[in-house]
Amino acid sequence: MSGELIGTGKIDLSPENLHTTGFWAGISPTLIDQLRERRLWGSDPNAYGSGWNQLRLKIVLRDNYTCRSCNKPFPISELHVHHLQPFKTFTDPALANQASNLVTLCASCHHKAEVSVMVRSGLAAAAYALRCMAPLLIMCDREDISLFSERRSILNNGNPAILVYDNVPGGIGLSRKLYDLRNFWIERAIEVIQECPCESGCPACVGPVGEPGYGGKKEGLALLQGMRNG
Repeated sequence: MSGELIGTGKIDLSPENLHTTGFWAGISPTLIDQLRERRLWGSDPNAYGSGWNQLRLKIVLRDNYTCRSCNKPFPISELHVHHLQPFKTFTDPALANQASNLVTLCASCHHKAEVSVMVRSGLAAAAYALRCMAPLLIMCDREDISLFSERRSILNNGNPAILVYDNVPGGIGLSRKLYDLRNFWIERAIEVIQECPCESGCPACVGPVGEPGYGGKKEGLALLQGMRNG
């Protein structure tokens, strides 16, 4: 695979419907505020600062309107400015936005770069831990139950939520079992994270981390502990 961009455009796929059963667990604004105070809530969108648009233009001009990864020129509307060290890992936005930490990338290369330096949020980490634990508790195949997290869910009035549902048409009661075991389920997920010897996260607890080693282990653990105590 060369990674070459051969074209862009809208993809129109027909929707898929699954009539099943499930439940959702909402994350309260109070818990989110508590995690923010402890700098353990990483699911807010980045606020790059009031001068970001001017800085972005400066970096694109510096890089001669060329993606620094594939070395191809693009119109300015198709270029992104990427933080080499993730923005969320800085306590001072001014340090994150230094020119030496910024690079111009096309959309395709930007996506690849974001995946490779992904900072896993506490919400995604907690959902991953619960997802891994679910089949063990209710003795089902991993593909029989589905779980995903939403930062802004209509189910929870625009607040974060974790949705759990049977991945089987009509449902067969798996999510109901998890609902009945929800407190025990959260406890087991907490134990797995606490007992895992990794530093920032790994596939055995909260999921793989990016190449620089950033993960959401402590954030995911704090969120699950807050859900348990809430």
